[in-house]
Amino acid sequence: MQATVQQFDPGTGSGTVVGDDGLVIPFSRDAFATSGLRGVRPGQRLGVTVSGQGASAEVTTMWLESVGFVPGRTGLPAAG
Repeated sequence: MQATVQQFDPGTGSGTVVGDDGLVIPFSRDAFATSGLRGVRPGQRLGVTVSGQGASAEVTTMWLESVGFVPGRTGLPAAG
C-alpha cells in the first residue's frame, strides 16, 4: 500500500505514516533500518507493508515509491 510520512524522528529512527484510508500507522527503528533510506520527511510518499489491523497496525517494511517501478523487481518497466 502507499502512505504519506506524517512524522519522523531521526534520533530514534521511528515515526508514523498516514495510509490512503486515513489510518495513522507507526513504524519502528527496525522497519526504517530495513528500508535502506537515510531519512524521510513529512509529506513524502512511501510504499509500505503493514501487519495487524486498526489500532494494532504497524509498518513492517517501507520503500521509496518510484513511478514505473515495481518493488522487488529489477530492471526497467516494459515499454508500453
